[in-house]
Amino acid sequence: MANLENFYLLLGFSIEKFISDQQTCLAALDQKQKEWNASNNTQIRSKVDTYYKSGIVKEAISNPNKWKSIYQEAKEEVDGQINDYISIFAGKGYITEEEIAKVPNKKDRNVSVEYVRELARIQGIPIQDGVKPDKNDDKRPMKSLADYAPANEIKFKQPTKQLQVIGCADYYDFLNRYGQPLGVSGGFSMEADPKKCVSAAETILSGWDAKKATPEKAAVEQLCNAIKFFDNPDHETNQKNYNQYLIWQGMKSILDQLWGIISKTDVKVINEVNKSNIINKLVEIISDRKAAEEILTSFCNEKGIEMPKKPVNYGVCLFCGHSFERKGSALKQCPSCNRSFEMKCPVCSSTVNCMEQAQHCGFNFDQYPRVKKMCDETMNLIDELNFDFAEQRLADINSIWKNFPDAIPVKQVLESKKKIAGAMISRLKDLVRQKKMKAALLEYKNIKTKNTGYSDSVMESIINNSIAEADELNRQLASTSDNNQKLRLLIQIGNLVSDYPGLNQLDTIPPTDILSVKAVSDQNLKSVNVVWDSQNLEGTVDYMVLRKIGAPLASATDGEEIARTQDRSFSDKRAEEGCVYYYAVYAVRGSNKTRVINVTEPAVIFPKITSHKIMPGENRVQAQWTASSDKMKTEVFRCDNPSQKRYGEGVPVYDVSGSELIDSGLQVGRRYSYNLFFTCNAGGKKLRFRSYSF
Repeated sequence: MANLENFYLLLGFSIEKFISDQQTCLAALDQKQKEWNASNNTQIRSKVDTYYKSGIVKEAISNPNKWKSIYQEAKEEVDGQINDYISIFAGKGYITEEEIAKVPNKKDRNVSVEYVRELARIQGIPIQDGVKPDKNDDKRPMKSLADYAPANEIKFKQPTKQLQVIGCADYYDFLNRYGQPLGVSGGFSMEADPKKCVSAAETILSGWDAKKATPEKAAVEQLCNAIKFFDNPDHETNQKNYNQYLIWQGMKSILDQLWGIISKTDVKVINEVNKSNIINKLVEIISDRKAAEEILTSFCNEKGIEMPKKPVNYGVCLFCGHSFERKGSALKQCPSCNRSFEMKCPVCSSTVNCMEQAQHCGFNFDQYPRVKKMCDETMNLIDELNFDFAEQRLADINSIWKNFPDAIPVKQVLESKKKIAGAMISRLKDLVRQKKMKAALLEYKNIKTKNTGYSDSVMESIINNSIAEADELNRQLASTSDNNQKLRLLIQIGNLVSDYPGLNQLDTIPPTDILSVKAVSDQNLKSVNVVWDSQNLEGTVDYMVLRKIGAPLASATDGEEIARTQDRSFSDKRAEEGCVYYYAVYAVRGSNKTRVINVTEPAVIFPKITSHKIMPGENRVQAQWTASSDKMKTEVFRCDNPSQKRYGEGVPVYDVSGSELIDSGLQVGRRYSYNLFFTCNAGGKKLRFRSYSF
């Protein structure tokens, strides 16, 4: 975008809110085109060609990721300008409302006065009506719980009920507990990447798809479907809004608990110790002691609760939460817990008295209670032998506070525990993944015996439920004499518990070969449907679906295993554009396998043209296009008749390079059409697909 204006700012949008709706953006572009055309200024009118006729802005709008990136660049640019402005006027120690009001009037800023005020607050700059403020007199409105309330609280209440059904604290606890047995690496928290959360939810949903309907399964499905919107910035239940809900709910719970006690007393008053404890709990959530004090004060005022009068000059220890009156020179340690207030700044490594200087190099030492709580939670995870999650939490801690002192002993305990129990936990996970539930149950009991305090309710539930279902099927097996029914029951038992006693009965009845396999690509859905013919009785064998790029499969170990199913079809939704895929299927029953049967013809998902530009000239045409994949050769044919659409009709254009063609020697005034084909060779045959005509 060198030498071009930022497209988001060009359309006159405010950076206070991201406008993602394509129709709204295109309408704004059309309006700008009219304004530019109507201008008497040649430079302004030239924007019609640069930004409108060229199609570059439309192309950006049609690509959600690119448009979001352009918005973020715009926000950084405008925020940078405003922060520079604020810094200049704040040299006197504050900024006035009159100075703030001038900012939105500046060109290309298009922001509200409140937005500028908030940027000033973030920098910690006092705002006054032209008069230097008293340091102890903050004129801004007092913070209250309502300032943190989510706009969509009701949207999270139903999923909260589902969390109670399965005994999880929140979405992140759910992802950690239910993802681990399915091979999902742990470490989900409010700091987790939203895309990683969505991916984990999809894995869990897929892993529970074949389970029978239960209240637990219904809860799992609802929670996974809710988490799927985490990475959608425009959805009301995305991760940002959910985190806001957790912050608000956490503080509300603390204040509700206080009111539950106070409301039953005749005299509504809290003492200094209770006040300090509550503020410390709030600081653990929002990492802002001043805001925590204001929230508690606002709540007490609303409920008519009398608070203790604070001394003229007082402090609160970050480590133990003890309140004390400041007297004389700066204290170097807490008078209650005797811990030193001198700490290393994680930004510049210099020693800072965090009691006298809560912020240094832009770092906030008030975060200590929250980060300390994360350390305590990590120790609990280590006691539970949840090493993956513990390591991720330590990484989160280090990203908030580099070399956090209280994290050092936690790391040492983690390394020690991993040496002792790490191999046992890995073995347990492997057994569960292989569905060897009998062996997994013994290993689980062994771990609990050797590691006091260890418990994993989700893992235990999965193991016991699988064995219980297998036991029920085994009872049905003992009561039937029908061979086909026995086959079905044995396979179902094996799919639940692969080391269940008696499964060797399957070895006595080998399956029959697959008759034929066919793969058909769906260009619209970007998937490949694989179907096969089999004479095996339905439900008595498992079919293994294999895939390989570029050549037929030679054996069961050749290529990639993409599915195991009892159906006679499978939709491959992970096929990539531009690749030639060969598929094969074989049947499995117990330890018996049939021959591998390949498809007669491969399948291909051809790329699509996402945008193009035509540049006619004298006696020639130049065209450029953007394809969704660059893995295939492009062939173009020029036609005199627009009805000609088939491959080979017309005149081939040989001057085609990548995603551009130049067709010379044309007759002036004559109309031409072009057909673009993606082609590839597979099995000695040329496969082709007409992707575009222009």
